[in-house]
Amino acid sequence: MALSGLKNLVNSAVSEERQKSQGHTAAALGLLQRLPPKDLEADLDALVAIAPDLEPSLAPYVTRPLKVKEDLKANRYFIVSEYNCDGGSHRSPWTDRYIPAPPGGDAEEERFFRPPERLKRLEETFNEVFEAYATSYYEGCVSSVYLWDLEEGYAGAFLIRKELSKVLGDGKTGVWDSVHVLEVREAPNSHQVDFKLSSSVLLHAQVSPKAEQTELSAHLTRQTDSKLDRRKKSGEDAHIVHIGMMIEDNENFLRHSLGCIHLAKQQTVLDSLRSVEGAQASEAQREKKHRLLPQLLSFDSQGVPQRVAKNEAKLERYEGFLMFLDLLIRRHQAGNKIIKAWMPSE
Repeated sequence: MALSGLKNLVNSAVSEERQKSQGHTAAALGLLQRLPPKDLEADLDALVAIAPDLEPSLAPYVTRPLKVKEDLKANRYFIVSEYNCDGGSHRSPWTDRYIPAPPGGDAEEERFFRPPERLKRLEETFNEVFEAYATSYYEGCVSSVYLWDLEEGYAGAFLIRKELSKVLGDGKTGVWDSVHVLEVREAPNSHQVDFKLSSSVLLHAQVSPKAEQTELSAHLTRQTDSKLDRRKKSGEDAHIVHIGMMIEDNENFLRHSLGCIHLAKQQTVLDSLRSVEGAQASEAQREKKHRLLPQLLSFDSQGVPQRVAKNEAKLERYEGFLMFLDLLIRRHQAGNKIIKAWMPSE
């Protein structure tokens, strides 16, 4: 009985500690979502400085902005991140060398991480295929793939960075970072291969030197998982095709979300700020709208339309009518025959 009570007490303490840690992680993520995405790295450093235990819990959800280095031996660029870092140097996927070279020379570099032979061959194939994929979608970007082994399978990072070509005095800058972190589980006693993919896109665009007026930043993430039956499709080629389809689907979803949410909201804000008519014309339109509405709807004592207050469906139709009416008033001048026909006689 004593041992059982002690076990329950320990389990309860562990559960409380886990819930507390999850609460801190959720609060940190909520804070990062409300801060400008272009300051993500600085904000993440500040959070980790305040609470160092948050760094491992935030890692699956937040990725630092990517950077690029040049492999002079291969005469090619590659992406540097935490996924290919060891001892302050970064491993190039093209030559498998660490850049810059460690102070201890080749002897020290030999102790740095390198994937097993099987994963190394797979990594080389992934880099070739992923470079073709990135070029077809982004044209002029830098891509890199890094793999490492797990107990039952392997994991990898598929990275893309695209920077807008800078023109002197233009003031236009833009960066697109795509990060896809993959986990593949190949249990020996199962016919299924489990794939888990976490994708994130970081976008920052500035179209003039006045960043406070013409700046757009966005950070989107998406997680998906799927299975592959080894009895039907097996081998590395099947993995490459399956993973490629997962990455493409996630990126298409994130690009669609970016266009429908962030860019659409930006357009709405710009439309509300710009007016092609003077203040007097806008005021006249508002007055005509207020004069027209009482002729179409009756209101109760609280100002709610009686014919649409019965249910939400009717209220939505009323709001749609207001939007349609506003569009008509915008498009037609005061002397237009359509508006005149709707206006009450004086």
